[in-house]
Amino acid sequence: MAWGIVNTTPKDIVDIAHGGTGATTATQARQNLGAAASSHTHDDRYYTESEVNAKLNAKANSSHSHDAGNITSGIFAVGRGGTGASTASQGLANLGGMPKAGGTFAGAVYFGGSGTYIKPDGTAQFTKALGAAYNADYAEFLPRGEQTQPGDIVALDTDSPAERYLRATNRSRRVAGVHTDECAMLIGGEVAEPGKSYLETNLPQYIPVALAGRVRVRVMGPVHTGDIILPSEEPGVGRAAKPGDRADPATVVGYAVEGDDRTDIRRLRVRIGG
Repeated sequence: MAWGIVNTTPKDIVDIAHGGTGATTATQARQNLGAAASSHTHDDRYYTESEVNAKLNAKANSSHSHDAGNITSGIFAVGRGGTGASTASQGLANLGGMPKAGGTFAGAVYFGGSGTYIKPDGTAQFTKALGAAYNADYAEFLPRGEQTQPGDIVALDTDSPAERYLRATNRSRRVAGVHTDECAMLIGGEVAEPGKSYLETNLPQYIPVALAGRVRVRVMGPVHTGDIILPSEEPGVGRAAKPGDRADPATVVGYAVEGDDRTDIRRLRVRIGG
């Protein structure tokens, strides 16, 4: 038998699974096999292998994270969620925050609106002040004429051409008030320098004199609740008015709101200015 070559034309297209291309055209075959298009080139728009490696080496590895502990340098700007500062005080300033304690404010501090505030020059405006539970008098710094102590009754020195105040006696003509060390509010005097106490700045030249409210007054002799208190012969010390005393209203200190039968000099609470 003689063997020969038979030319045949396949009726079916051989798929990829059987080693074919699953296509009848070169274009479709390349597409099926995932090959690049015939127009594909590797010109200078593509990185070389060394260039690709260089760029990959500059990247962080897969274990890289952005936890707070990994940030060891630099300052985050406010716009990036930071404070824009390396210190807490500057951070608060950048954020417009207020420290929990201490510190200096450069501008006015407002509370709930523009009508309630404290300004850098010391000006303050409030609708009410509460909380002075143990301090029950309102006082003013008055020019000092001599040394006094808390509880002393204070009177205007009517023999002086300049305003000044002394410890009151039964010869005083104008009682002003009482030297206080428990005032709820104190005004007058001079502005203290930065870092210095308002009270310590003014005490050498002024007496903190309670003008209204309840204040502990130095008294001598028995005093009963409700007694009118007048200056005694002892400078700065008061006494209870006796039956028959004709008290000039200008010399009345106030009336006692507590009393006892002691005879020594001590301090008792007296309602003044009312």
